[in-house]
Amino acid sequence: MKKILTICFVILCAQAFAQIQITSSYAPVSGNVFLSYDADTTNVNPGNSGASQTWNFASLVQIGDSNYATFVSPSSTPNGSAYPSATVAGGLSDPVSGSVYTYYQATGSSLSILGTVVTSTQTLNIPLSDPLVIQTYPLNYGNSSNDNYSGSGVFGSGTIKRRGTISISYDAYGTIVLPSGTVNNVARIKLVQTVTDSTFIGVNYISSVSTTTTTYQWYKQNYKFPLMEISNSTTNSYPSGSVTKSKSVSFVKNAATIGIVNNNVSVADGYKLYNNYPNPFNPVTQIRFSIPKNEFVSLKIYNSLGEEAAELISQNLNQGDYTYSFDASRLTSGAYFYTLNSGDFTETKRMVLVK
Repeated sequence: MKKILTICFVILCAQAFAQIQITSSYAPVSGNVFLSYDADTTNVNPGNSGASQTWNFASLVQIGDSNYATFVSPSSTPNGSAYPSATVAGGLSDPVSGSVYTYYQATGSSLSILGTVVTSTQTLNIPLSDPLVIQTYPLNYGNSSNDNYSGSGVFGSGTIKRRGTISISYDAYGTIVLPSGTVNNVARIKLVQTVTDSTFIGVNYISSVSTTTTTYQWYKQNYKFPLMEISNSTTNSYPSGSVTKSKSVSFVKNAATIGIVNNNVSVADGYKLYNNYPNPFNPVTQIRFSIPKNEFVSLKIYNSLGEEAAELISQNLNQGDYTYSFDASRLTSGAYFYTLNSGDFTETKRMVLVK
């Protein structure tokens, strides 16, 4: 028993300081919904960069309203036809205040913003002739990238010309402590973005607004959206010369798991873990399981040494039949085992990754 406990302790320690990889599976798709909550910014700072950090935000205090973002098919939005290469649109639509949609293009190597459309009494449409690359894949600890972007659009009788830069770095990993609990194996992404919108009437320059924002985001493996975000912005207005500074903090209480689909089976007559398909696979396979009641579910991947290679699900699920699309792009070829724990039920099956 002593030997087993020692082995378990070593594995748990390795989990606590593991580095996760950000892949294209983190890109939003139609049907995704993201709900976060604003928090009091007092004494909330991003902390240190580097390996094996611990960020304690347990004392966050929720303030104001929640932030709700939904992702839909571009064709379902009023101006979707202006962005034929967009794969998803994110934003909101309100019959009184109008709508705000950002159009994204997701590929296996990057996620880019193609433009933004704001409608109220007038429509502001700023397509980016040089798109803004907000993520590159795969992203590992220590990686960084830079991008320039630009575009222009008509607003009323004027023209708005937009230009900017962004730098992205995976600058830290470790453990984050939130009001809802502790999460190990998180990645921290740092983004520094500048954007300048200049207004012209004809060829005459009228004014411009330039904003620089430094944002820190914390991601958990297999969760699409940041668990927490801290942003500091400085805005300069010309020719008035006014300077405005702002800070925002938001966090999530629950995070949507990547890849899990409820198959809408109304009644599951028992626990069941099915054979993954395809098997062998490269690099994606489907893992299906059923649970007969609402309860906490854990689905994990282990390598042939018994070490945890991925945590796919760790949350409460309603009874039903589920399929998880597992992307093993970051793993090496070999035999792996997937284990389902739900209530008193535990079952393990074998899968083979062949690259």
